[in-house]
Amino acid sequence: MPFDRPLQFHIERNGKRFDVWVKLGRISRKQFTAMSKKAGGHFLNDFETGRRFMLKNDYAGAIKYFQKTVKTRPMRSYQALGICHYHLSRFKYAKENIVKAYLADKKNPLTLFYMAATMEQLNKIFNAIYYYKKYLKLNYDNTEMNRYAKRRLQALKDKRRSKQSGKLLKIIDAVIKEIKK
Repeated sequence: MPFDRPLQFHIERNGKRFDVWVKLGRISRKQFTAMSKKAGGHFLNDFETGRRFMLKNDYAGAIKYFQKTVKTRPMRSYQALGICHYHLSRFKYAKENIVKAYLADKKNPLTLFYMAATMEQLNKIFNAIYYYKKYLKLNYDNTEMNRYAKRRLQALKDKRRSKQSGKLLKIIDAVIKEIKK
């Protein structure tokens, strides 16, 4: 069965290591394995292949590769699966995978950020606020994500306040109606 995977070679010159990628086009797995062994290269592992699909915004293609790496790299694989499902607007599956990644590492900023964003999409405001706050406490150095998290946190707080004030107004209206009777 033909497939597209680049060969990776490691070359050392003057004590420095260089990675060289060679794309051979569509060849059979048997041909690829023979060439790889002969040339001293190796297969690009499934996790790295999934990351390359993510960089191309092909999240459905990336999911296939990340699912293969769950046993070998559980935290990173679940995190990547959650991010892919998030970008495909499959928030239920995103939550499942991000929660598994969160349970493996509760201080990973990317996991916390996507946990908050997923909770927001599922309309779980209190959970989203909690995870955005937790994310911001880490002082992660990605300024764009920090700025986005701060804006979303403020918007969620305002939304929560308006819901609470709306409920309060309904209660007051009900009390006034009872008094007038």
